[in-house]
Amino acid sequence: MTSLSDRARRIAGGRRETWLVPLLVVLGLLYPWYEETLQSLPLIGDFVPSTESMVVMIALTMMAVGALLAAVMSAFILRLDPVVSLVAVRCR
Repeated sequence: MTSLSDRARRIAGGRRETWLVPLLVVLGLLYPWYEETLQSLPLIGDFVPSTESMVVMIALTMMAVGALLAAVMSAFILRLDPVVSLVAVRCR
């Protein structure tokens, strides 16, 4: 049985991908609580989106990534060049 400090040391010493995704998920879940603090910063305060705008941006980003993945996967399934597949999806 490993201790909690051993687990933390192993995660911190491991690859960046092992802790980057959970960190981003936690930051995303906590965004509504630290949004006001970010807006009070003098340099970036005017550019911090509200929670409602952030939800819309995330949804549109997920749809764009999904369309891109669908185009690339269809190119591999049909054994086409991925660029040709992206152009075909864009022309529809």
